Amino acid sequence: MKNQAYTPEEFDDSVEKLDTYAYNRGIGAYKPHFAGVPENYYPMNCKEITLAAIIMLLVIAFTLGVLIGFIKWVEIAGLEGYIIAWVTVLLVFIVVMIILFYFGGKARRRMEKALIAESNRRQQEMIKGKKWRTDQSYILKTKLLFY
Repeated sequence: MKNQAYTPEEFDDSVEKLDTYAYNRGIGAYKPHFAGVPENYYPMNCKEITLAAIIMLLVIAFTLGVLIGFIKWVEIAGLEGYIIAWVTVLLVFIVVMIILFYFGGKARRRMEKALIAESNRRQQEMIKGKKWRTDQSYILKTKLLFY
């Protein structure tokens, strides 16, 4: 009983359960044709693949160049200047990110409020449109009576 994994009694890993939600088509029923491709999907052509490979090679070359440059910097100038420079870069990065998150969050809240207002406006128009269609005969009758 030692070092034995616990498996609850109701655990069933059989494949039979996968057929529960399978699509069974009746005789003469409509058979849907699923496209499986997103609306704005365009397969990559040779030009795009080549461009992606070139960009990847440039990123690798840049990263190796920066790494070699940092190693030479530490060898020539010493570790103290390197540490001071990168602590300054880290602090500037943190301050810039805080500022960007603050203004980005405000912009997102404004955008969400505008989208919610637009959605509410559309919903109200749809409700009014349905009421108008249902009350159309009544409105026409009352207009005829008053004119």
